[in-house]
Amino acid sequence: LNPTGSALVYSTYLGGSNDDCAQAIAVDAAGNAYVTGRTSSSDFPTTPGAFQTSYGGGYWDAFVTQLNPAGSALLYSTYLGGSGDDRGYGIAVDTLNAYVTGTTNSIGGYYDAFVANIADLVPPPPPPPPPPGQCLIDLVPVLCDLPPLPGIPF
Repeated sequence: LNPTGSALVYSTYLGGSNDDCAQAIAVDAAGNAYVTGRTSSSDFPTTPGAFQTSYGGGYWDAFVTQLNPAGSALLYSTYLGGSGDDRGYGIAVDTLNAYVTGTTNSIGGYYDAFVANIADLVPPPPPPPPPPGQCLIDLVPVLCDLPPLPGIPF
């Protein structure tokens, strides 16, 4: 909803072909929405390079998804699950991290709490190429394409 509650900004579906439950949402300063919950869908949408792109097993896997401010694109989406029942119940975000909490029985049969920190959900873009005649060393442009100086042997 918009700030006055008078109009829908966006509404979307998130999930695969089986049961999917969103449990918590957080929004960062840029307006990206972060959702966690649980899924039993082996085709839940994930993004290339995500932490876990395949269903882990058991009945539920937790998931973490980042949506753009318009709700029209997945910026990041991953499973968080092992061979048992894994559920995401809470999420908080800062500038580069999502902190997720939930329950798991993937490590021994009894339910335990888990806390996960997923860093750099959407990595920053690469630096621009250096100007002609310069190289990047530790992301700082330096001269590297100069002709030898007279009288200095190389």
